[in-house]
Amino acid sequence: QLGDAGAGVVAPEGLRDYHAARAAAIDRFERVYVEALVKESGGVIAQACRLAGIDRNVVRRLFRKHGHSVPSGGGTGDP
Repeated sequence: QLGDAGAGVVAPEGLRDYHAARAAAIDRFERVYVEALVKESGGVIAQACRLAGIDRNVVRRLFRKHGHSVPSGGGTGDP
């Protein structure tokens, strides 16, 4: 464990590089968050944006990054 500053974050054994540990923690968070966002929004970009309070382009990037398709058409998918 990383203590209070990293509550709930476990550093992989032997990992010494801060930047690598930070990137891994962000990736884990994004993966879990996107899974919940896809489930809650039904994969609808506009709904996901409202739920997350973030821009459509950010939601699209996160969906793609974590293996979810981005619907096209209707102004909610790719341009």
